[in-house]
Amino acid sequence: MKYRIILFLLFNALLLPVVAAPQPDEPQPPIGEQRYDGKVGMFPWNHMHPKDKQGRHFAPWAFIKDEENFIIQKAGLTQAEANSIFPLLHRQKDAQRKCDEQIRGLEFQARTLNLTDQVALENLGKIRALQAKSLSIECKYQAQILKYISPRKYLRVLSADKQFDRMMLRQMMMDKHKEMFLKDKRSHRATDGK
Repeated sequence: MKYRIILFLLFNALLLPVVAAPQPDEPQPPIGEQRYDGKVGMFPWNHMHPKDKQGRHFAPWAFIKDEENFIIQKAGLTQAEANSIFPLLHRQKDAQRKCDEQIRGLEFQARTLNLTDQVALENLGKIRALQAKSLSIECKYQAQILKYISPRKYLRVLSADKQFDRMMLRQMMMDKHKEMFLKDKRSHRATDGK
């Protein structure tokens, strides 16, 4: 279970795009087609991920489009509101993800290295500073987002975002249990035939 959660968080950390803020003069591409530098189809990777044994593959742009569409539907956003806030939300998540990665690195040191009390205390201070930085990032982007949508809609966006994350995690867990069931079923068939 921990493996799937870590894998899910890793995909979020590495593959969600950072979208440029919309400029009022420029026409914006449709939701789900906005990418890293605002150009359609520009990705930081240059190949598709190979399909796994079950014939599935992870398509980050499809995941982002599904997430955005889910949030639009659940929060009741208009297209103009969505075009305004999604680039900000993606940049916020990216900035917070960098803080979280540094925190995980410090926590990993605590698990794997034999730290002295002095170094551990310094790491605790760094962790607290990174947590405070993450909170300030959230406050900064919240203020920017509230220029485009009402606080009530922003709360709906946050709720829909968390709901989508839980739904994806639940789906991943169901897929994992299905794989385990099929693997177990195959192993029983192999032993029953002998």
